[in-house]
Amino acid sequence: TSVVGGTKYGYVVEAFNSTGVKDSNVVYITTPQQPLPAAPLLSVGSPTRNSLTLTWTQDTSSIPVTGFDILRCTGSSCTPSAVIATVGSSTRSFVNSGLSRRTTYTYKVRAKNGTVGTLSNSVSGSTN
Repeated sequence: TSVVGGTKYGYVVEAFNSTGVKDSNVVYITTPQQPLPAAPLLSVGSPTRNSLTLTWTQDTSSIPVTGFDILRCTGSSCTPSAVIATVGSSTRSFVNSGLSRRTTYTYKVRAKNGTVGTLSNSVSGSTN
């Protein structure tokens, strides 16, 4: 009941009685890959001296989303460096507070469906 999508598993049936044990042949089954949710569309706004507000949209019509990770990025390619928060599947905004004044921050949001996720576009915003 707890298998991982896209993983190959082997099964053997073992029969035994008072005279011994006999194994069946091995049967291999590969579980279907879990479908990825659509990538969120992320935007940033509402800057203050020490916070930025992130908002995103998400299409959940075909593949449900179980939650979102908010990632703050580093470098010009926005390599996600740290999950700064995780929110529920119905949440579509996040306020990142405790930031430094007059500083630019870059973010991505990951839509999750179980253990897999899809990253949004990267967005940058600057505090006042």
